[in-house]
This record gives sequence, C-alpha cells and structure tokens, in this order.
Amino acid sequence: MKKILFALLIISTHFVCAQQVTDYKNRFTDNKSFDFPPANPKYYKDINHYFDPFLGTWKYNNGNKTFIVTLWKETMRSVKDIENLYTVYYTDNIYGHYKMIQDYGMSNQQLLYTSEINVTVTSTQWPSIIYADATEPNVLDGHLYDINTNYPEWPLRGFLKMTINAGSSPVTAHWKVIDSEEKLSATTNYNFVIPKDITLTKQ
Repeated sequence: MKKILFALLIISTHFVCAQQVTDYKNRFTDNKSFDFPPANPKYYKDINHYFDPFLGTWKYNNGNKTFIVTLWKETMRSVKDIENLYTVYYTDNIYGHYKMIQDYGMSNQQLLYTSEINVTVTSTQWPSIIYADATEPNVLDGHLYDINTNYPEWPLRGFLKMTINAGSSPVTAHWKVIDSEEKLSATTNYNFVIPKDITLTKQ
C-alpha cells in the first residue's frame, strides 16, 4: 500500500511540475526565448476567468441587418517555436467568427457575409478570424481579420477592443475596431466591411 501511495505521489508531483500553471497575464512579461526546448513548458491559464464574460454570442441590430459575433475559449493551446518543432509554452486564448444577416429570424433571412468561409482558393475554412485575450476584468483586447474587404495582400487586419458596460442588463459591450499599420500604410483607402464602433448585446 505504501509503495502505491509513493508512486501516486511521484506521478502527481511530476504532473504539477510539468504544467507550471501561471496567471495568463504573465505571458506578456515572462522571457519565453529559449535556445533549447523548455523541459517544463509553462501554461498561461485564465486563472481569474477574465475570459468568461465574453464567451458566447453577441448581436447588434441596424435596421433590418443583424451583426452577430461568436466567441469561444480554447484552453492549453500549444505555442511552438519559430520552426514549429517544439512547444515553447501553453496558453488559453479567445477565438471568434462574425456574420451579417439581413432580416434575421425571418423566413426570408439572407446571409450578407460571414467569416466562416474558406481561406482564399483552398478547401480549408478559416478556423478563426478573432484572436484575443483579457488580462483585466471586462476588457478584451486583440486583433481580427476582415476577410470580406478587397484588401489585395491578405484579409484586412484591425485591432479589437471590447469593453463590457458596467451594470448593463442585458449585458452589453462596446465593440471598437482600430486601424492597423497595414491599413494606415496602404496606398489605397481600404475600408472595413464589418462595423467598427458599435454596442453589442449578449444573447
């Protein structure tokens, strides 16, 4: 019996050491450059559950058009080195998609555009176009790609800030898309198709 308990203790100790769970915000201050693969990659976890209020479906209505954003969390995603050979660390992340629907919920509703389409001419669908996180309560930061623009090089990137309005019921949030350096440096004035400054309501 003692041998079994000792073995279980060794296994559990190894598991804890291998994970090195730490607060997500430390992801931005820790030194994560390694000459060799880390023996025990850290896991930057959403310990304080700052991600949770943003997860789910959000809507914005403008006349007969409805903009819908869906956000979800993926946990313990492996982040590889530049050559994609080994895991540098693990992390939680927020991902998402959007779509615009005309006459939403009606028998004649029509999908005007969506981010859930294939990457350029491939048969692979975009896994996500929103990449974000939250390191403080009720504030999400990240970036997104507007894949419905006519930006020639790649989908037009923008910086995203989403702030939940305190005391709102139902819960609402300010959605703000800020121009990225790619857009600012473009010789042609490419515009976002998606809304840039709106109030979303959580469903």
